[in-house]
Amino acid sequence: MAGVIADTHQLYRAAKARCENPENSRYPLCGGLGIKFLLPPFEEFIVILGTRPQRHRLARIDPQGNYEMKNVRWEFDPCIPIKEFKRPVCKVCAALLQSGACPTDGPDCNPWRRKKIRPAAPVVEQEPGERMAMDATPAELSARRAALLKRFRTEKRFPK
Repeated sequence: MAGVIADTHQLYRAAKARCENPENSRYPLCGGLGIKFLLPPFEEFIVILGTRPQRHRLARIDPQGNYEMKNVRWEFDPCIPIKEFKRPVCKVCAALLQSGACPTDGPDCNPWRRKKIRPAAPVVEQEPGERMAMDATPAELSARRAALLKRFRTEKRFPK
């Protein structure tokens, strides 16, 4: 119901702006021609005329007359598209999202349980002679690893 009242209020404000606001692009067609906005305050207007029916617009019975209660009505307008409310849906299981999370609570669906992508480790500049050969023995690899860790700890890149 709140959406219907908001739509009705939007049409009410638009009609008022067409008549009273020279900055409005449609002012020359209403206020510029001397058409006045004489409708009661919105609370009274909605009690008398009711909320806007779907695919209707606020129309004047006499197009040259003012916006007043005896000269306005809800008029069907086939150009207004049928509203399709787009609700947020989970991209994996197509369930409606509730508070931003998937109700199925699956590991692939729930955004709070998805694995966070960690940034890559910083690239370390190596001297040409420091590179290890692809056919190095496990002992050589172990010694190389220990030397690199010692070097990085002295440079304070990795805490102990």
